[in-house]
Formats: sequence, C-alpha cells, structure tokens
Amino acid sequence: MFNELGRLERVELRDVWPNEATDFTPWLAEEENLSLLADTLNMELELEGSEVRLGFGGIVDLLCRNPENDSRVMIENQVKETDSDHLGRILEYMAGLDAVTVIWIAKSFEDEHRAVFDRLNEITEERFRFFGVEIELWRIGDSLPAPEFNIVSKPNDWIRTVSQESQRAANENLSETQLQQKRFWTGLREYIDRTGSPVRCPLPGKLNFLIFSIGRTKFSMEAWLGRRAREVGIRIYTAGPDATAHFHILMRDRAEIERECEEQLEWEELPQHERSRISLRKSDTDPTDEADWRNQHAWLAEKLELFDRVFRERIQDLDADDWQPEEENDE
Repeated sequence: MFNELGRLERVELRDVWPNEATDFTPWLAEEENLSLLADTLNMELELEGSEVRLGFGGIVDLLCRNPENDSRVMIENQVKETDSDHLGRILEYMAGLDAVTVIWIAKSFEDEHRAVFDRLNEITEERFRFFGVEIELWRIGDSLPAPEFNIVSKPNDWIRTVSQESQRAANENLSETQLQQKRFWTGLREYIDRTGSPVRCPLPGKLNFLIFSIGRTKFSMEAWLGRRAREVGIRIYTAGPDATAHFHILMRDRAEIERECEEQLEWEELPQHERSRISLRKSDTDPTDEADWRNQHAWLAEKLELFDRVFRERIQDLDADDWQPEEENDE
C-alpha cells in the first residue's frame, strides 16, 4: 500500500500551446494525438489536411475523413472559451466543405454554444453529427502534461449508434457461418487491442473479409478468410478510375516492396472492375478450426502491421499522372 500519492494538477493550455494555429493545430494533427481524439469519440479519423484554405477565404483548422463511411469531418480548435464568431464560422465552413461531422474543441464551452450543438443534433438529418469537446491538461508533480478530451455535446443517439453493431447479431438471422466469421473478427480485434498494435481494427462484421484503412480514399487493406481454399490472407486494394495507374506505379517498386516484406506477393491487375490488388496468403490454414484461431490472429496481425508499414507512405505519395499506358509511350 502506498503511503504517498501524487496530486493531479491542471495545466493551463496556453502554457503548452501559446498559439492555436502554430502550436495546438500541428499537435492535434499528429497521428497519435488525432487517434486519442478518435478513440474518445469512438470513430475513425484520417487526416486530409491542416489549415485548409477555402475558396471564399476561410481556413479550416483540420479536415479529416471518416473511412467507415468515406465522409468528411471538420475540426475547429480553440485554446480558450468558445465564442459566437467561431460558431458562425463552423456553420459556414461546414456548408462549403460538404462535411457531415463537426468537432469543435475548446478549453470550455459556453452554455449557449453547447445548447446550439445540442439543438443541431436534434433537428438535423441523422447523417449530420455535431460534437462539442473540451480539452484539459493534467500532470502529477513534475510529469509531462497529459491531455484529456471530454465530450460535452454529442448526437442524441450516439451511444446507441456506436453499440448497435454489437447488438445487431441478436436481431439478425445470421447463419452459423456468419456467426463464426463474426467471432473470428472479434477475436482478431481483441488480439490487436491486447498486443498494442498500431493498426486500428474496425468493428467486426459477419462477412469473410474485414476492411482496414490504409490512409487514402480509394485504397484499402483487407483481411480475408478462405474457408474452402483453407487459407487466410491480406491484400491491398486500389479502386476507381486511377486504379490501373496506381497499380503500375507500385509495380515499379515490386522488388523493393517484396524485399521489405520478405515475402513474394501476388500482383493482380483487374482493369475490368477498375480495381487492382496485391495479396499475401497463408495456405494450409483452416479458418473454421477455432482451436487454431490464436495462430491465425497472430499471423494476420503481424502481416497487417507489415503491409501498413510498407504500403501506407507509398500509397499517400502516389500520383496517377506519373504513369502513362505503354501505347502512349510508344507514340
């Protein structure tokens, strides 16, 4: 039993972030800090840009994407109390960006501004969501200040919405195969959380595949189960009209990519579907054998981390204009 305990002390935001634009916004844009906010809100957030300038002269602090539904998320920051000027800007920018989720972060929320967000959550369509979040800094003794996000306004049905995935199985008439696949993905998610993997695992589904974010629209990382083929695997998908170009640009680095992966990968161009994929599979593995799931979860988690590390930055740097079809090069 400890006879001496530390005491939590509040730290002034301005002592750590003197300037909102040059100090706080860059801090929040860092992946680990944006992940802390995302975890608090129980949603996925991928950064698209910071200090984003709009055509009519406005500047959005952070613009993100929610990969679960490919929607835009706008974040407005204040390292002081909320004010009506920022509220007006939020509504103006939201319309200009076609954003469906707004996150307003401040030192504290005035009652009237919290009431506005509460009312907006009541009267707008279900797809629009408004979050009011207060940020605090705390430390014990001489420790580094630690941030804490507190939700003060959220959609009325948010708790129900984020938990409905776990409740849905009880309301759906799932087949035994679908139930087993849901259990498999639930086990994978628990394994990833337990081991502290940097890969964010989405909510488990009932299908034979699970889609992970890889940091860019039209790209995804997918884990899959091959029951009949007795295999599990992961793959990178490119999609859309630029899929072929992006695939061929990645192909230029095939030798280097496979060297980094220490694996020979399968490269498949699927132009008829405007998709391409790069795959790695583990054969002679039965995804219906629940006694072997721990080994399969370990392999999938390891390879998901590997693919994320090898492909994420490359995918973010891809530019379709860097590739031309062979017939054009021959002219």
